[in-house]
Amino acid sequence: MTRRSPSWFFRSAARKLSDDVGRRPWRIAHVLAFERDSNERSKRGAIVPAFPEERHCRLRFTFVGAIASIEDEAYFQETRSTVMRNRADLAVALTRLGFEVLPSSANFVFARHPGHSGEALVAALRDRAVLVRHFAAPRIADFLRITIGSEAELRQSTEALSDFLD
Repeated sequence: MTRRSPSWFFRSAARKLSDDVGRRPWRIAHVLAFERDSNERSKRGAIVPAFPEERHCRLRFTFVGAIASIEDEAYFQETRSTVMRNRADLAVALTRLGFEVLPSSANFVFARHPGHSGEALVAALRDRAVLVRHFAAPRIADFLRITIGSEAELRQSTEALSDFLD
């Protein structure tokens, strides 16, 4: 059996992903860019990870998983519709709590409450074992980035926010 280099694997996966029009392989493209950048840095004498074969193994699993998810159309559609439904439900629940929710087509919503800072909301949620992302940049400091999870997770998040706001 011929042993193929990791770059062969990356090229093959990239071809497979580019053949599948309509998908958005951002994360896979990011991994490819990281790999290319790592190779370029190592050529210039930059420090590279101590165990590059470990990194290649992780990247291989990333590609295998990406390709498998693309090939399973039914799972993709089911997951996509669940995320879309949960995102809409979360936006409605947050709006009822007085949040301003920006329009989203992603797997998260960006929301802020006019009566509380982003830091205060994050601290309150953390105290209730709910993790959300908060950014310190001035334009978005009052916003929370809330990832779309299961219905139970989103219910826990909205209940925690409701408790804090009462």
